[in-house]
Amino acid sequence: MKKKKIAALGLVFLSVCIAGLIGNFDKVKSAQPVDEMAFFEQWGAVLKDDSDDIKTEPYALPNPDENTIIVPKSEVDQAIEFYKLQDITDAEAKIKAEEYTKKRNALYHEAVLNGFDVTDSELNDFLENQKQFLAETENSAQANAMIDGFGDEDAYWEYEWYVYKKNLPIMKYREFLQEQYYQENNISADEKMEGDTLILGGNFDDYYEEYQQSLLNKYTFEIQ
Repeated sequence: MKKKKIAALGLVFLSVCIAGLIGNFDKVKSAQPVDEMAFFEQWGAVLKDDSDDIKTEPYALPNPDENTIIVPKSEVDQAIEFYKLQDITDAEAKIKAEEYTKKRNALYHEAVLNGFDVTDSELNDFLENQKQFLAETENSAQANAMIDGFGDEDAYWEYEWYVYKKNLPIMKYREFLQEQYYQENNISADEKMEGDTLILGGNFDDYYEEYQQSLLNKYTFEIQ
């Protein structure tokens, strides 16, 4: 059951260097209607253009005594392109991109400090599961459109390896916070599970958003 849950979360994050951006697709109000499949194909092309940058991104272990978090400029630039594809203004795209990348890197910082990391073997197994999950799911049109936009499926999955080097610790940490939240609020297994699908009981989404906001206040950030 846990593998299915992780696979489902992985599909949500699929092809997104900035964890959670795809989940915000419907939340961004654009001036013009956005064709969904065209959007994801264009996003795949953006990822292809940025695919070399992520391979040189440093993954230094966070220092618990360090209060400044470095946000890679390449992540910010990529997030800006994501929002601009939804026809919002450049200024609004920049604001949203900087906030999202700060949250992502703060979450990664916290995840590693709390012992959530990932091995090469875990990455390889996870991506194999993602490929299988993608082949079997009925809702794969978005991901396939991104792969088409990327232009080379093998190169796409190589790119994903680097994406999930940061995403998986964040996903593990989110799952830990969620289970902790359920325990502290006495939410039973029956309340939080419906078949094999995890439902967001007890307003965990609100709690998680507040937690991310608190990290923006806890740390200072440098984009470089």
